[in-house]
Amino acid sequence: MFKNRQFKIKVSGCSGFIFLGLLLLCIIALLLTVPLFGFFGLSILLAKYELAHLDLYDHWYRNALYFGWFLLLVLAVVFVIDLLGLFTMASMNMDYNTGVSIISTLVQYGICLFIFHQNLVNLFNRIEFTWLGSGITVAVIYLTTSALTTTTIIEEPKND
Repeated sequence: MFKNRQFKIKVSGCSGFIFLGLLLLCIIALLLTVPLFGFFGLSILLAKYELAHLDLYDHWYRNALYFGWFLLLVLAVVFVIDLLGLFTMASMNMDYNTGVSIISTLVQYGICLFIFHQNLVNLFNRIEFTWLGSGITVAVIYLTTSALTTTTIIEEPKND
């Protein structure tokens, strides 16, 4: 559809400065809010209600590496469970509709929660979660990854 069209974007000086200013404001807002609303913010909120406990290191780079690997491992488990769910639905030739999507999401969430609480948390000595804290954490991570990686199945029209 767009193979032979060339896109040209013309930006005048005033609108370019406005765009750069808004981009700079977004970057500053992210830098200020990610520590408050990111994983450490979530862990502080969970620790306030005694749902989780993180034993932090003295240096920031150790915390970044330790908890970064933890989050990377959790994301990998979520992606693998999501892929297994898609392969399972494809191998069973299921019609992808809202009911199947909701049931698949709930089953995947339950599997991820069980793996997270029973296996992943036990691998890391400085992290402790209650079941409710694990449920909240997995829900936030699962919803974030599912929002970023939405899967839609588009059926091609049948030519009879």
